[in-house]
Amino acid sequence: CTNGRNIILYKKFIQRGNFYLYLFSQKNVIMNKIKLLAIASMCSMLSMTTLAQTVSLIPNWEVGDTASYSFKQKVTKKSGKESSVVTNNLNIDLKVVDKNSEGYILNATYHNLTSNDKFMQALYSATENLSFDYKLDINGRLIGLADSTKAINDSKLMLEQASKKEPILLLVSKMMTGDMYVSGFLEDVNYIHSLNGYTFELKNTIEYPIKKSTMFGPIAASNNYTLESVKGNIVNVKSTSVMENDILIPALVDFSMEKIKGIKDGMSGLIQSKDENMDEKKFMENQRIEIEQNIKQNFDLTMMDKFKYSYNKSTQWIASLEGITTLKGKVKDKDTNVVTEITIKKK
Repeated sequence: CTNGRNIILYKKFIQRGNFYLYLFSQKNVIMNKIKLLAIASMCSMLSMTTLAQTVSLIPNWEVGDTASYSFKQKVTKKSGKESSVVTNNLNIDLKVVDKNSEGYILNATYHNLTSNDKFMQALYSATENLSFDYKLDINGRLIGLADSTKAINDSKLMLEQASKKEPILLLVSKMMTGDMYVSGFLEDVNYIHSLNGYTFELKNTIEYPIKKSTMFGPIAASNNYTLESVKGNIVNVKSTSVMENDILIPALVDFSMEKIKGIKDGMSGLIQSKDENMDEKKFMENQRIEIEQNIKQNFDLTMMDKFKYSYNKSTQWIASLEGITTLKGKVKDKDTNVVTEITIKKK
């Protein structure tokens, strides 16, 4: 039994209840919106974190910027029952001497060169303070020597001076071609600038084609790079590569042809006196065919690289490098294993 007042109160209670239900439902909507905002914010933060771990190693040097490095190389060779160990040490001073819209000119000066090999030490003694300029593009990638003619002439003169202590170096100087000199000049600095111009993402492995320094000269190959960590200004990158016979043999043939050309040029008078009508082009073509056949029959090699780079992204100079290049296989039925250890440290 109810009276009019109770009915009014009941209606108000129902209305309030509906209002509270409405508020509760709106609360769920608001909470869902807050959750969505939180998720969006988290995704944005993760995206920013990912972007922060993407590193582009493109230098922005100024004229006058310098860097000095110690370079250590240890080569262990085993061929059949024979083995040898050669250690080479040197310092490289680099200085930016020019900068323009196309890139940079860097001067490289070599000093404190030492080796436990008698032949190499005689060569090093003569090349103390050898200095030359080389070109990098705007991304910091090595192009080549700025003035190869001057660098080659300077080196020839130093080889002639070194031959006073080691006479065989005079023969070497006559056999060396311009391409051999240039390849030798670029070998050491190739390591220092090998990461320039590339972009890396944390934990992602990226494959880049590069010109690799090898005992046969520069080889077109692919490197797999992995950005392992970014700690402050230091970027740590690992690189690996494998080069099989099909890549190595053409490089070895080209290298051998350069030696043949050097020998021929160095002894041109003797060869010409035997056959005045010799067709030089035909002679070189036959030499290439013969060398290629010989190498294919006698060489079965694989070269493997494993390197770790530490790179300073604020200065854009490499901080350190440690790595091993292993050449394994057979040469004329002999098991061959050549391990080259490279250590570079910024001073």
